[in-house]
This record gives sequence, structure tokens and C-alpha cells, in this order.
Amino acid sequence: MKKKAKIQNRGLKTIIVFTLFVLFVLFICVSALMYELTKKPYIKKNVDQKNESYLFEYYFTTNPDIMGRDFIGSPDARVTVIIFTDFISDAGKDFEKDIVPQLRDEFIDSGRVRLYYKTYISDDDYNSKENGYVYATAILCIEESIGKGNLSDIIDAIVGLETDKIDNVAERFGIAKSKFNKCMDSSDYIIVQKDMIDSEKLAVGTSLPAIYIGIDGKDNTKIVGVPSYARLRRAIRNKEVILGI
Repeated sequence: MKKKAKIQNRGLKTIIVFTLFVLFVLFICVSALMYELTKKPYIKKNVDQKNESYLFEYYFTTNPDIMGRDFIGSPDARVTVIIFTDFISDAGKDFEKDIVPQLRDEFIDSGRVRLYYKTYISDDDYNSKENGYVYATAILCIEESIGKGNLSDIIDAIVGLETDKIDNVAERFGIAKSKFNKCMDSSDYIIVQKDMIDSEKLAVGTSLPAIYIGIDGKDNTKIVGVPSYARLRRAIRNKEVILGI
């Protein structure tokens, strides 16, 4: 009887410990969610709207979101190169000066690669509408005025340009500064929010640029920092071999 009682007591203790562990995990999850809702109003908005697809994408998707955004290259190219960058750092400028021209000559102009840019935007940048937020919004305001298909020229115009001089880029594309500044002040592009979310998930804590080489935006290989062109080329060729190119 005593042995049986000991076994029962041991089983009861196990159940209690397991229950306490589950409650602790639930507490951590609820605390994390409350933090998200407090610090990230865009999450609260989608929770209130019961936008399950948005929330699933935010918490579980591991590929950069490129849906609906402009790119450089042929729409028929299967290999995608997605770059998280800040446009103003030495690394960002070096990548544009040293790597992108070679990438264009071999892969983009020949229709083999689609090149996407995603502005690195921290959560603080997004909430304060500074730094990366400014560059991402400027790109979209220019595209809104002159149309898509000019991304390469837009990137060339803003690389190395300080945020307090960003409205100078408007004149280069024949856009009145008043119209450009109104767009900058009043626009709330979903693509900018997606850049911030992807930056937080996929590029935070890494050296920029963060480069994702994949097939139609998926099955990505990640390279952090400015790579040698040989390394980037090798990653692209690996994807082409998978496609039988």
C-alpha cells in the first residue's frame, strides 16, 4: 500500500509540475503578445480586425515579401535577388558601386535575374518616420508620380542622399517639391510596413546589406554584408542549376 501511495504521489507531483510549466509558458506568451500590442500598433490593428493571414505572415513566414513591388529586370526571370539595405551606409554605397553593376551586366540585363530592394526599417524608424522609413516612402512617392519601371534610376538618385535632403530627388524626376512633400507627409504605404516587418524578422542584428537569393522569392540563400561578386554569382548559379538553366 505504501509503495502504491508513493507512486500516486509521484504521479501527482508530475502533473502539478507539468501544469505549472504550461501556465508559465502561457504567461510568457500572453506577456509577449501584450508587449506586441502595446509597442506595435499595426499588430493591434490587425488583431482587432481579425486579419489571420496578416498575423500568420508576420509570425511564421520566413521569406521576404515582394508581392506588388517594383523590381529591376525581366518579369520572366525565375531567380530573385532581394536586398535589404539602408542606402546611406558605406556598405550600402559600396554594394551599389562595386557589386550591382556586375550583377546587372551578367544577370539582370540578360533577363536571368529579378532584383528587388527592401529598405531596412527598424521598429523605431517606422514609429518615428525617420531613417529607413524616409527612403522607403520616397521611393514609393516617386513611383506614384512617374510610374513603375524606373526603380534603377530612383535607387541611383537616393543612394548616399541624407534624409533631410530627400526632397531634392523630386526635381530630378520632374516632380514638384510641394507634391512630393505632401506625399511624404501623408502617405501610409503597406509596402513600407512590410519592409519594416521583414527587417525585424529577417535582417535585424545583421550587417547590411542582407541579401536573399532564391527562386521566385522562395528557397532563399542568405548572404550578410557586402560579398565578393564571385560569392554572389555562385549563389545565383546554384539556383539556376536547380532550375536547369
